[in-house]
Amino acid sequence: MNTSSNIISIKVLVLCLLFSLTLSSTSCYSKESTVKKQTVSADTPWYDAEVIDFKLETDTNKHLNSLFHSIAGADDKYIAIISDGGYHVKAWTDDIEYKDWLIYVVTIIDRTTKQTVKTIDIVNILGKCAYPTNVNYIDGKIWVYADTYHPDTGISMNTEYEIDPVTEELLNTRDINNSEDATANWILDTYNVGEYKILPEQVLTETEVYYVLRIVEPDGTIAEVEVKDPNENIYVIPTIISLNETSVLIPAAMNRDYNFYKLDLETNKLSKADKGTYSWLDVDQLAGSYNSPNGNIYTKTQNGISRIDMENKKLEPILDFDSCAVNRNYIPRLEIVDCNEDKILLCGSYESTNMFKSLLVQDFIIVELTKAAKNPHAGKTILELYAHEGGIDGTISDAIIKFNENNSKYYIQPTNRYNKRDYMSYDDLRSDDDYISADLKASADLSYELASDIANGVGPDIIMNASGLGQLNNDNCLVDLSPYFQDLDSDKYFTNIIDGARINGKLYQLPVCYTIEGIQTDPALAGKTGIGFTTEEYKAFIYETLNGTDIIENGQVHYFALLFNNMRNTFINEGLVDLTGPEFTELAGFVKDNVRQNSAIWDYEDEIDPEELDNSSLAASNNKAYYCNCPGISGYLVKRARIKNGTAILGLPSSDGRGPMFGTKLSVAVSANALNKEACIEFVRMMLTDEIQKEFVLNDNFVLNREALRYGLNEAIKYFNSEEGQNNIYEYSLGRYVRVDSKFTDEDINNIENIILSCSKADSVDAAINMILIEEMPAYFAGQKKLDQVIPVLQNRIQKVLDERK
Repeated sequence: MNTSSNIISIKVLVLCLLFSLTLSSTSCYSKESTVKKQTVSADTPWYDAEVIDFKLETDTNKHLNSLFHSIAGADDKYIAIISDGGYHVKAWTDDIEYKDWLIYVVTIIDRTTKQTVKTIDIVNILGKCAYPTNVNYIDGKIWVYADTYHPDTGISMNTEYEIDPVTEELLNTRDINNSEDATANWILDTYNVGEYKILPEQVLTETEVYYVLRIVEPDGTIAEVEVKDPNENIYVIPTIISLNETSVLIPAAMNRDYNFYKLDLETNKLSKADKGTYSWLDVDQLAGSYNSPNGNIYTKTQNGISRIDMENKKLEPILDFDSCAVNRNYIPRLEIVDCNEDKILLCGSYESTNMFKSLLVQDFIIVELTKAAKNPHAGKTILELYAHEGGIDGTISDAIIKFNENNSKYYIQPTNRYNKRDYMSYDDLRSDDDYISADLKASADLSYELASDIANGVGPDIIMNASGLGQLNNDNCLVDLSPYFQDLDSDKYFTNIIDGARINGKLYQLPVCYTIEGIQTDPALAGKTGIGFTTEEYKAFIYETLNGTDIIENGQVHYFALLFNNMRNTFINEGLVDLTGPEFTELAGFVKDNVRQNSAIWDYEDEIDPEELDNSSLAASNNKAYYCNCPGISGYLVKRARIKNGTAILGLPSSDGRGPMFGTKLSVAVSANALNKEACIEFVRMMLTDEIQKEFVLNDNFVLNREALRYGLNEAIKYFNSEEGQNNIYEYSLGRYVRVDSKFTDEDINNIENIILSCSKADSVDAAINMILIEEMPAYFAGQKKLDQVIPVLQNRIQKVLDERK
């Protein structure tokens, strides 16, 4: 990985990781216990998929400002979808009624034909004094919850409306009494248990957070049961689990722990349940679970859908997400709407692969899975695909589906049995240096495991995003892809990126998408080469242009390792290391004299300057430069907007003033022991097709195809010059969307293309070698040893690592 990048604060990343590790839930990082399979067996279940993209017809005479969709419910006949959003209002006046701009529509879809039966405008039915907040479709009726203003009393109440979806008649209205000091009440979902309907309502007051369960009894009367803890707030009730037709189990989240409660629906008696009895339940997996009318409870897991077997205290898998031809990137995010094991209905929003379109207009999808009589892939040889850090996005998932449908002999199956988090602890990290050291060790350990498995014939066949696992880059582990991509036309592809990824002239990992790493600044500030800095030129840049504050924030050893990686081909060639030249001495001396010993200790109390948290414009200012590992088009443009004339990304300090490095954001490699190398390379070739390259660039990536890049840049510039786009450009160093006032032009397209052409080599970190550098160089930097004492030790240790890989 980039050892010091300010793409996103490492501190913020670690805090997020620490929090996510407490949520074992649906994380894609859990390690599989299964061993590598050879073929798809005939008894492996398969589900045929019907996929419907839902789009609501809106008023084309008005500018659509936002539109979001969610599921209201389903039964044997219909699927009900909520669409809410609004049209753009140029200027608010007293005569504008919210029904003129508010969109709140329920669409009824025939479950058999998937055709729209009826579109119901909830705003018109409720009138001007009710603002809808949630909708459920239950037992053939639409239940709307709204904030209703009563003109006679001047009081706003939560109100429940019952609507007949056939006649659109308002059948019933009930006010829901709020706590007097409640600041907000949120009805989150509806659960059917026997003849009862349960609506969990979250209540926020100035002093506490708790839940009220509103229970609609068989005779239509409504009872209320409070779920409170005297000592702690109850923040989340992720689901309600049916124990039988008249009792339920309620898990309740309080900070990082859970309590369990039982509720008798006949008596409305709530009692605390023994936590140990339900310790087998992974509560974090239960969000979005589904209580079926037949009494079964289904929940999503990491890899699919399982039935909760309360009697035997286990989860029984019924669907593996790889057992259907639905994009693996978004199917885990969909909601279970109906499930009887032979037929499963899923609905929900998913992330578009086009980042340069409205962020406020959602895509919604309906997926109906039907268990097939036989598996169409039975007998195919399985090619296992491992995607290191970053996982499999929607484009890659679609490519896997396409490969599997078209190849009669081979079937690509993703695996997550390798996980860097298994080797890394985040508990004691207090600085960027700490994080980099821990990350390097984890990468080295994972490299060793992968290399061993590949050598023993049990490793994955296709490896993605593993350019930072340096131990793999040799003939024992990976196939040299050079013969398969030697005829690429430099007029169509950025062949300098491919050439920069070679190790000893061999292409072990094809860089499909990449980052650009260097100093973004005014091109006039470059050294003599025009594309980078020598160490002396960068020294002047620090003290004259930057007023003595280096924008590369690493401590000495990691700073040095970064510069070493930048010039790796100067020091290591053909499996031999030579550190005796003047270039190594120059880098070491520059770092010793100009770089602080350690990176700053993280201040957890002051993570981000509060002034940065508003949505003020990021206009070009007195900022001179940023150190960046630019992850895509928006990453370049947002920095360009913050730096006056910041149109260049220049190389890091080196002995020859070379251009910027590139990181392999998405790379593909083939195992030297793959079950079929030609089939794997067929998949690798798919990554360079015009269709997939264009999809990658629309998802905010730099790509190899030059025509696709220019197309994506044009789309990005059009979007970021629009009113919405100006307010929604992502600033990675802040971790949020911001506003920019700069206008982007065709000149930016040319600048980016020239920056890519100036890239010198891949930032292919070799963790094992970097660890040697950070262990041996401190003695020199601290003045304990002279450099000529350190070099022989370094050279000997690095050479041993290289020899072990031959």
